Amino acid sequence: MLHALTHTRLRAAPGARFRYSNFGVGLLGHALTGAAGKLSYPALLDDRVLKPLGLRDATCTATAPEGRTQAMGYWHRRARPPFHIPGLPAAGALRSSARDLLTLAESLLDSASVEVPTDLQAALRDVLRPRLRLPSGRSLTLIWNIRPRRDGSHLYHHSGGTRECTVFAGLNLDHSTALVALTNTAPGPGNSLVQDAYNTLIALQQSKSG
Repeated sequence: MLHALTHTRLRAAPGARFRYSNFGVGLLGHALTGAAGKLSYPALLDDRVLKPLGLRDATCTATAPEGRTQAMGYWHRRARPPFHIPGLPAAGALRSSARDLLTLAESLLDSASVEVPTDLQAALRDVLRPRLRLPSGRSLTLIWNIRPRRDGSHLYHHSGGTRECTVFAGLNLDHSTALVALTNTAPGPGNSLVQDAYNTLIALQQSKSG
């Protein structure tokens, strides 16, 4: 990763253009671990985020935590071994459950209700702050996509996938609504999980506002 970084050149001034980058997120993980000293990224994430929020199923290891199980992932209907990304762990090494992701979503919806250190509460609020506004009307936080809704609310969402699994997470702060969806199938033709989950979240907030 560090060797690749030496050959990377900026194509625009920071903040001038948007380009989603797993490499950039992975680089941020390296920067955070460097600032933290001797902790590895998995250890830093566990110490600063996972344990304080009570996320028991989330882990960066390729094996399930003690007493837990892990779903087998599939790609083109073929079973795949656990995904490894040692050079960029912040970009895709984390494994979690629907329960943990909903716990995280609830913490983001109301950070003041979470019994965690003050600095983590501040981080939960800050990660939702818009950083860049696009011509389309959409906005971006550090990682969330924000889409304005006709009722004036804003829908935060993010999705991702590896060659074995797909995940979607979304929330609407104004409606106190959140939805997460996971499948042990890689993104691709026939996998409509992300769009279906997005549509379901919109239907949930419409039902709640009605």
